[in-house]
Amino acid sequence: IQVCTTTPCMIRGSNKIVEICKRNISENQFNLSKNKLCSWTEVECLGACVNAPMMQVNDDYFEDLNANKAEEIIQSLLKDKLPKPGSAKNRKNTAPEKGKTTLLEVKNA
Repeated sequence: IQVCTTTPCMIRGSNKIVEICKRNISENQFNLSKNKLCSWTEVECLGACVNAPMMQVNDDYFEDLNANKAEEIIQSLLKDKLPKPGSAKNRKNTAPEKGKTTLLEVKNA
């Protein structure tokens, strides 16, 4: 598990995800969980600040996380189950959380 901890992500709560990783996986980065299924590390950027806080698991991204959703994902991984990746808020890509607010008259903008 990689947790993005750059400034925008920290502002949006990635520090809570780091604490969840410490509590559920291992106290220190790079150390395997007790069941040897996963480890975690902080990374500087996962390239999607607008979707922060977020985690990467292998090739999958888990975005728009809150503490409860991050805990749920980690618990699934510890049971050797990969949850559905994507936005926890069901956003498509980087669409505004509350819908379009500009370019309303432009089709497909």
